Amino acid sequence: IAFLDGGTVKNLGIESGVVRGGGKVGAIAGRTMHASILNCYSKADVSGTGNDVGGLAGMFNNSTLENCFVLGSVTGAGATAGGLVGGANRSPNPNVPTTLKNSYTAAKVTGVNFVGNAYGYDETPFGYEVIVERVYYIGGGPGVGNYEERSGITAMSAEEMQSGALLEALNTENPEEYSIWVEGITGYPEFSDGMSE
Repeated sequence: IAFLDGGTVKNLGIESGVVRGGGKVGAIAGRTMHASILNCYSKADVSGTGNDVGGLAGMFNNSTLENCFVLGSVTGAGATAGGLVGGANRSPNPNVPTTLKNSYTAAKVTGVNFVGNAYGYDETPFGYEVIVERVYYIGGGPGVGNYEERSGITAMSAEEMQSGALLEALNTENPEEYSIWVEGITGYPEFSDGMSE
């Protein structure tokens, strides 16, 4: 999807593949506005030659991402690259929050500027609060490319993610619409409904 404007994507999984583009590149959406992504995942390799490259969404504006995961890789040649999304922005419509919740990424992320293993860019330091709760990412680099003090994100090693600790955290006090997590074949948490087998 080039531009997910006001829509919802849920219960969608991408098992493999390569997603390439210029700027605003993601396995599910290049750009979002007033949108929702729920119970989705990608194991694809995502790359872009421009700004805003993310595992699920590139430019993530005034939208909600919940109960999702990313495996694979994210490569950005410009600014703003991240495991879940490239840039998490609220300024386009300050009255509508941008939310990332109960999700994780074990993606390998590389880029030039504003590179984060969780996500690349956060507008919170500039007065546009982004809501982040229970987001987990592979350590070894910054969680967010421009915001070292970001709360709501937790770095873990691959071994910790595969140990059962992440699985327990992802299944804690979740609403009914969240897919249930189980241990996948590789040890990483995946969904129990057969979507991510």
